[in-house]
Amino acid sequence: MKNAVLFNIFGFFASIASVFAQIPEYNFRHYSIEEGLPTSQIYDAIQDLDGYMWFATDKGLVKYNGYEFNTFSSDEGLNDNVIFSLFQDFKKRIWMISLSGNIYYYEKNKINEYKFNHITKDLIIGSYQFYIAVDTLENVFVDCTNGIYKINKNGQLKIKYKSYLKNTSTKIIIDKTYYNNEIKCIGFKVDIKKNIDLITLNNNKTDSLNLVNNDNGRSYIITLKNKKNLLSIGNSLYELQNNELIFKKHFDSEIIKIFEDNKQRLWVCTSKGIYFYSKKGSFADSRLLLASNYISSVTCDSENGYWITTIDDGIFYLTNDAILNYKNDLNINTPLVLTASKSHIYAGNFNGTISLLNMTNFNSNILNKTSKLGINSLFYDTTNNSLFVGNDIHGRFKENKLIQIKKTIKNESCLGGFKKYKNEMFSTSFGNIIKIKNDSSFIEFYSDSISRILCFHLLSNSDLILGTIKGAFKYNSKQKELSTINKDLNEFRIDAINELNGYLIFSVQGKGLLFYKNDGTLKWINKSDGLCSNNIGKLFVFKNEIWCSSFNGLSTVTITNSIPLKYKIKNLSRKEGLLSNEINDIYILNDTVWVASKKGISFFDINTDFINPSIPKVYFTKFQINNKEVDIQQSYVLKSKNNNISIGFESPLYKNDGKQTYQFTLLNKKDTIYGKTKNRSVQFLSLEKGDYTFLVKATNNSNIQSIKAAKIEFSILPIWYDTLWFKLLCTIALSGIGLAFYKYRISEIRTKYMLEKQQATLQLTAIRAQMNPHFIFNVMNSIRNFMHNNDVNSAEKYLVSFAKLIRYTLDNSTVQEVSLAEEINALENYAALELQRLSKSFEFNINISDDIDLDEISIPSLLLQPFVENAIKHGIENLDIDGKIFISIFTEGDIITIIIEDNGMGTKHHTNIEATNNTNHVSHGTKLTFERILAYNKAYSKNIKAEILDISDINPNQHGTRVKITI
Repeated sequence: MKNAVLFNIFGFFASIASVFAQIPEYNFRHYSIEEGLPTSQIYDAIQDLDGYMWFATDKGLVKYNGYEFNTFSSDEGLNDNVIFSLFQDFKKRIWMISLSGNIYYYEKNKINEYKFNHITKDLIIGSYQFYIAVDTLENVFVDCTNGIYKINKNGQLKIKYKSYLKNTSTKIIIDKTYYNNEIKCIGFKVDIKKNIDLITLNNNKTDSLNLVNNDNGRSYIITLKNKKNLLSIGNSLYELQNNELIFKKHFDSEIIKIFEDNKQRLWVCTSKGIYFYSKKGSFADSRLLLASNYISSVTCDSENGYWITTIDDGIFYLTNDAILNYKNDLNINTPLVLTASKSHIYAGNFNGTISLLNMTNFNSNILNKTSKLGINSLFYDTTNNSLFVGNDIHGRFKENKLIQIKKTIKNESCLGGFKKYKNEMFSTSFGNIIKIKNDSSFIEFYSDSISRILCFHLLSNSDLILGTIKGAFKYNSKQKELSTINKDLNEFRIDAINELNGYLIFSVQGKGLLFYKNDGTLKWINKSDGLCSNNIGKLFVFKNEIWCSSFNGLSTVTITNSIPLKYKIKNLSRKEGLLSNEINDIYILNDTVWVASKKGISFFDINTDFINPSIPKVYFTKFQINNKEVDIQQSYVLKSKNNNISIGFESPLYKNDGKQTYQFTLLNKKDTIYGKTKNRSVQFLSLEKGDYTFLVKATNNSNIQSIKAAKIEFSILPIWYDTLWFKLLCTIALSGIGLAFYKYRISEIRTKYMLEKQQATLQLTAIRAQMNPHFIFNVMNSIRNFMHNNDVNSAEKYLVSFAKLIRYTLDNSTVQEVSLAEEINALENYAALELQRLSKSFEFNINISDDIDLDEISIPSLLLQPFVENAIKHGIENLDIDGKIFISIFTEGDIITIIIEDNGMGTKHHTNIEATNNTNHVSHGTKLTFERILAYNKAYSKNIKAEILDISDINPNQHGTRVKITI
């Protein structure tokens, strides 16, 4: 009985307030002269294939790119600025028809006059309705109240239909689609007796029909996607079925146009507003929008946004038809908090009032202002049908009055709201946990160790989770104990608490959301993960979703997996149709989401898909070189000094309200520059030489990015002295100079070389001429000794061996080189001579490596003989033991090595004897041999080396001399 009385009270207030009821409305974005339009009179609108919006106005043609309006008028080539109808053909040309009957088309940033205007002008003059279309054969169709005409690309006129009677109203609407390469046409004419002839111009068919009502005025006809035709005359709307006109609806004002959107919903433009039918193919559930405006057209863009043009108030843009709103007015003033009964929403306002509303209307406030403070807490107890109210007091709405709950403490401001556990109501105030019973409040728990309590959450076991300005705490209601949730949160402010799937969810100021489990698991979600803000206000949990309010929009976190935690995030804002981005609270009732914001209350179906399907396209708008703008091209080749580049671009997106984000990349072999910007241009200063590729993409309000990046390529040439041609020229010049110098030097070196070779050869010959007498002197001295000793036989043998050696010398007197084989043979003869001369024998061995071909190796003649002579005379001749001379010939890599080694006293002993005897003997043969080697190397560019070593330096236990010759 008590509940019934309460509802009757609410019903009484609702009936009184119905006089002042507010109907929910859409949130239109309004464009007027203040936003850049040249006029408030807009007649038609289309979106071209590139995504740009075009508007026909009485001040010219207007293009809109999502940022600013660009007007084309008489300065750009129009002779008449009053444009009525727009159409884009298959070549992307924008066609338009003017009040004077002239036709124009926009192509490549220029307005062009139709070359057959002299034909169309006389046909159209006096008409007040205009339509134009162009088919794929470039036939131009002109539709007006005088009839419909077709002009082919050669200027030949064909009258499709013409009204000859003054009292006949003819309306032929062009279906702006290509049908068998020709525009499809359907229309009708109405005579003064209200008889209708339905005309299908493609098959020259005419059917006579009768009007149901006595209608008069403008006429319009449209073919729907279901192939049915709707026909309007004056204020009445008909449907054509089986050649019969079925009356559908009568409107309070004249019908101007009819539009069918992508969802097959109808929009009826009238002189007093536009009627929107939200159900497919149905005339039920209409909603009158912009009732005070004369609506000239409506069109839907690629983002599923609706452009509504008016004759008297510019353009209205509806970003989304799924969101309805109650805007702030005298009754509702910045709603701060929401709650709900089973069928109604209650809103607590900033001005201290409480409002009652539902999806169909908003009634006046059920509670007038009773406090200086706004309502910050509301809770509807569905069990007792009671509304609990909190601000600077705790109260309950009862019997049309707000009854203040009796308090037990001085300061009992309601900060954390209300929660109910079974039959007990809880609230908080500063450091107090308050229990409310029988309209009285009692202190459940108080602690001066915790800071101000901002929010709390009631668990299923009646424990409370408290959020304060310094961390989160848990209150055990049974043991009345307080404990810290997590020390890591002690320095953070907790603004809201809720729970889902075993997680406690905290709204942490400046940090986003924290998901916490009893096992200590922490998971942060913030703006970098997709939240609209790091400062989340209220939290509302519905099924597996967490709805989050902020001052930057509304975020929905959908949990797809609990362990590990996985989620998806969607954001809503003004771009999707909300009244404001400053969201104060959220409530979900019967699958309807209610949003309290700074500018009012919005609501929508929870299953609404807000995804913007449009894939952004980016177009370049400017290219500047050293602050000078040039024509836009796909590629540029620039001089070295033209290295300050500015590139402009844009993406015609409309839900973003000119705040879309661009991602750009500048590619170069040396470096790559990445960036994001909300600006429509980027600048690169002092670029180095090289090839560059600039890429840019855009992102729409649903974070869908361009598939293909817009691209511009440019090359910056090196400075003239760093160019390839200059380097090549320098290389050629230097090469020429170098070649000339090289030839000169080669000639000079060759001449010098020939002179030095000739000189070295003469020197070599002279040295050999000196050496031969020296050798002969030694031999003759030996023969004299034999003869002195009356050893005739030895002298004779010695002479024979000497004769062979002389023969070898004579045979090679004309050459500087002999083979090593010949040299070894001569050396053996010489050794035989010395064996005969000496009074005692000595051992003489030559060891030749198997891999050496003696005939292939050339050396100066008699190169080895002086070293062997020294070994005999100064090494082994005066030994008390048998002398030994060993010759080894072997290879060391590519080098031929010859070792001549004796077991004499060595070079050191010989030097000491000479020093003791104070003699100054010089071994002429050895000295001459070293000089020969130097001369030979110089003359024949060889590298023969010889060195004499004392064996004792190598092995102290041995003595003798070693000669090492390398070839």
